[in-house]
Amino acid sequence: MSDLFIVILLVALLALIVGAINPRWALPWSSKPKRLSAIGLYSAIVVASFVGFGLTMDAETAKQGSEETSQQRAGGDDITAAESEAAAEPDPEPLSPAERVAQRMPENQQEFLSVMANAAAEYDDAPNELVQSRIDRERKSASREFVGDGGLVTNWVGILESLGTNGDGNGIVTIRANEQVVFKTWNNALSDIDARTLIPHDSELYETLAGLSKGAAVSFSGRLIDEGSMTEKGSVMEPEFIVRFSSITPLN
Repeated sequence: MSDLFIVILLVALLALIVGAINPRWALPWSSKPKRLSAIGLYSAIVVASFVGFGLTMDAETAKQGSEETSQQRAGGDDITAAESEAAAEPDPEPLSPAERVAQRMPENQQEFLSVMANAAAEYDDAPNELVQSRIDRERKSASREFVGDGGLVTNWVGILESLGTNGDGNGIVTIRANEQVVFKTWNNALSDIDARTLIPHDSELYETLAGLSKGAAVSFSGRLIDEGSMTEKGSVMEPEFIVRFSSITPLN
């Protein structure tokens, strides 16, 4: 609408100038055109066009502002909705103890367990006891690469499978690394005479263990002292490593 008033305004201005020069050209319908009449007529049209242009511009500006406000509100609603959806999303479920163990297992422990798993598979498929015995020897030799001097292990991980005490009140511990392998203390003082793996009841480690529960994910350090299975097959298929633990802590 404002464009129409601009056109009328421009035409009226042109007619006003022409009327001032030659009224007959500006008032062709008049039998006696006068300069004053032409100027008065077209001046009125100029003023009316200017006022009309101003009014339509105000209306269009107000309309545009209203549309922008609506868009901003719509955008704000979208942002609020997105924020609400984000806030409504539940927190991820915490990892299970087994998942934490798998996630935090050191590389040398993974390699150690891989040696055990491969040996068990080969042992089970071996054609005779001679081959089985060789597999056992090779397993022991290969596994030494992944532990420190004197069987030292540091910050290995597992699931606390059992906690108990012997007749003297010293701690007995079993930590399962996977379905095949466990790391444990001896469960009686006689077997433990030389190994000294039982946890003294007056030690800091005992107090730490007292605050743990079966099924907890733990990190441990210590020395591998022996393998506690009664048979060669047991030591290969489901090894139970006897450990003199120096620390056992929750795996957070």
